[in-house]
Amino acid sequence: MKLFILFAFCLLGNGLMAQTKINDCSKLHEGNFLIKDPQNGNLLIERKKKHQIEIGDNGNVVLKIKIKWTDDCHYQLIGMKVIKAPNKKEYQKQVKNSPTIFVEITEVTPQYHKIRCTLEGQKEPLFFTIWNR
Repeated sequence: MKLFILFAFCLLGNGLMAQTKINDCSKLHEGNFLIKDPQNGNLLIERKKKHQIEIGDNGNVVLKIKIKWTDDCHYQLIGMKVIKAPNKKEYQKQVKNSPTIFVEITEVTPQYHKIRCTLEGQKEPLFFTIWNR
């Protein structure tokens, strides 16, 4: 079963190349966002200052992830808790020791923002466009 969470997108994603244009990132510390993926399904993100809820697999998988903002445009996703999943105990085992995800917001527009994410222990970053909802 596929995990439709940002972690999975970072591991498996076919991201877009990011540009270095940066605007004000502070408005992205909270809000509702969407990663569009026609192959695997969309990922909804409900972000608060210190955590975000990720909803994937048409609402069948829901995760809560801690956010640590290191500056205005950089944050880390640390630790995941399974709120809802078809086999919740198995999902929790899979994400229990998940690596930290280091995220840099590289571009901000009124419609979307672009990120570069790197998993702890990985050298190659992946790039994604996250749409405002």
